[in-house]
Amino acid sequence: METFTQKMRKQVLEIRDFLKQGLLLALSQEERQGLLASSQKLLDRLEALSEQVLIVGLLGGTGVGKSTVMNALAGVSIASTSHRRPNTDRVLLYRHEEAELPPSIPTSQVPWHEVIHQAGGVRQIVLCDLPDFDSLVGEHRDRVVGFLEHLDVLVFVTSPEKYADHSLYEFLESVPKARPNFYFVLNKIDLLFQGEDLEPGYRQLTSLTGLFQEYLQKVKVSDPLVLPVSAEEAFRNPAVSPWNQFPAFRREVFRDREAKEVMTIKSSNLDQEVQEILSHLQAELTHVDTLGQILDAFVKQFQGDREEWEKQGQEIVDTWVDTRMEAYALGRLETLSPLVGPGYGVARVAQEWRAWKGDRGGDLRPPSPEVALVPPEALRETLERAENRVLHKTLQASVPASYRERIRPNLDLEGAWAAFSARWRQQIELRLLVQRAPLLVGFRVAQYTAYLTILVLLLMALTDEDAGRWFLESPGWASSFQVVFSIFKSLFSMTGLGAVLTFGLIQILLGVTFYRRYQARLEKRARRSLRSLRRDLERIWSGELDRVGNALMSCLAELASQRKTLTKRLDRE
Repeated sequence: METFTQKMRKQVLEIRDFLKQGLLLALSQEERQGLLASSQKLLDRLEALSEQVLIVGLLGGTGVGKSTVMNALAGVSIASTSHRRPNTDRVLLYRHEEAELPPSIPTSQVPWHEVIHQAGGVRQIVLCDLPDFDSLVGEHRDRVVGFLEHLDVLVFVTSPEKYADHSLYEFLESVPKARPNFYFVLNKIDLLFQGEDLEPGYRQLTSLTGLFQEYLQKVKVSDPLVLPVSAEEAFRNPAVSPWNQFPAFRREVFRDREAKEVMTIKSSNLDQEVQEILSHLQAELTHVDTLGQILDAFVKQFQGDREEWEKQGQEIVDTWVDTRMEAYALGRLETLSPLVGPGYGVARVAQEWRAWKGDRGGDLRPPSPEVALVPPEALRETLERAENRVLHKTLQASVPASYRERIRPNLDLEGAWAAFSARWRQQIELRLLVQRAPLLVGFRVAQYTAYLTILVLLLMALTDEDAGRWFLESPGWASSFQVVFSIFKSLFSMTGLGAVLTFGLIQILLGVTFYRRYQARLEKRARRSLRSLRRDLERIWSGELDRVGNALMSCLAELASQRKTLTKRLDRE
């Protein structure tokens, strides 16, 4: 059957494995390393539990009489002045010459000094006099805390002048030891019994003891045993006064203990330290639950508002396509090759006009690819609102920053936005950049036909009637020359000039007409492409919302898995 010590050792090993896996996100790297070091010390001390020597530590503030209590316990003066000075900044160990120190103490980082004695009454007990924890020297308190791990029984010594000192109760709250192994000694109570009448002294003693117990209960020391003593009297005279409970205190601390009881005392203290480490797992479980609740609520809200998010994105896409892509699409499709004659000239004039207006602060030129192919910032802001909403909730719930940093990679706004921008650009290139203006061969033939027809009509209007009849009746070089001569002759007449002006006006009107028809065709083609582009970009946005939802669900799944692991671990402990 597995013993309590074996079970505790197994617990510590499992906790160490858990810490090494880095699953406790609420802990910093330094905290995790500190817990690993503490757990290793626990393992070492568990291995040494077979030691039968009981380590008793005396703790107290300045001037409460710890040295006197030490001498009274031993029955001889083992804590002399020569021992106490100048060693008040280190732990003093009073050990019988036949007792052996546990192997963990010599390796302690806390300074200590050993005093060997021959007091047979404390043969199996090592008494430890610790520095005053209320000393003005902060190092003293740190050394007291650092040496606590070696102590099995803690005797807190105070006095009527010092029992209400806040430093005692503040210190008690931080002691990782089993409370049943605490003793509380109210020393120097002989000060209450100075007169012949003992009744006032008893009343004061009852009041002091009650107040002391109340203070101890406030720091979670249930049913504290307070022993009022006068160590000075007990040391000088074994026959103590009836109000002096020092003999009872001495019997309780130094009574003969079986090996099993010594093991129980030592194990209970170590178990308390194991529970301190386990408290980090419990805190982790609390953070996991809190974060899980926040994410679960947001996922439900996100799924409920999904249609609104999608609609909002579609509106942004539609507005962006209308304002940014129409001019860009036309700019990519527009070429002058399908236009000939006056239509080509009209198109060149229109291009120069747009360029000139653009240089003067107008907005007639199509945007550059760097502008046209970049997704609208409003979509990024929409995604940022989703991330910030989750992070704000975690901040309100006081979730550790390490957990907030864990959510960021799942949402991965920067990486997701880069991927989204790449898909966005690729789709636009697919829809628009590969398109070219139509050849419009029939449209070119129509232009040539119209322009040549007007030219023929002009030449017929300028040809003399007789020259024209002669050419038709007898075509040849002479008649042809006569026709050309008559045309030149008519050009310099009022009728000829009018015909030429009319011809030029008609050509310009035809050029404008053909240019507008060409523009209308391009616009129709661009609108058709833009409609397809809108649908594609809206699908990309919908896919991005799917990614956010899946990322949140993935994070929830990870938290659920970690919660299961933590719960299983805590239930096992």
